[in-house]
Amino acid sequence: MRMNCITKAKYLGKHMAYKFWALLFLTCACHHKPDHSDLAFAAMKSYVKQIQKSSDLKLTGMGGSMNDIERFEIWLERNDKVSLADARKLIIKLTEGLIDKINADEKIRPFLHSYPIANQNVNIHIIFKAAETPSTHDFPYFVSLHSGKLWYRARGMSEYNDELILNESYAEAMKISR
Repeated sequence: MRMNCITKAKYLGKHMAYKFWALLFLTCACHHKPDHSDLAFAAMKSYVKQIQKSSDLKLTGMGGSMNDIERFEIWLERNDKVSLADARKLIIKLTEGLIDKINADEKIRPFLHSYPIANQNVNIHIIFKAAETPSTHDFPYFVSLHSGKLWYRARGMSEYNDELILNESYAEAMKISR
């Protein structure tokens, strides 16, 4: 059978489309997240459930760096206003609790980038909803532990205007909060 140019182009186009969809299916079917990321998320979720029983913190997000488990990240929200000193104590308490939980988990241990994990491997962020209206330096609306440093922010006059109140190393915060 002899094909003209148009018939040949249609045949090749259809053939290429099949190859494309087969390749796409194989790529997606073969790609899956590593099992150790499930272990990390389960540990974080268990820890958050534990702290939610004794506080009014609400989970708003979780994540981390999971090729090998290098970083744990938790976003929380609270509906009240707290002083900078109380925010510092809270974030240190949460960080130490998560570090203890992860370091004690023998199933996760082989997948950790470094063992034991320390505050540099934990990012915790807390938004204090009651302090979202213009807040003062005494009552931050956002506290964050990221890469071993604590950051405290106050809300400015508009939604998009905030100001850094203070940043300090985790070690400094530990000394102050004792």
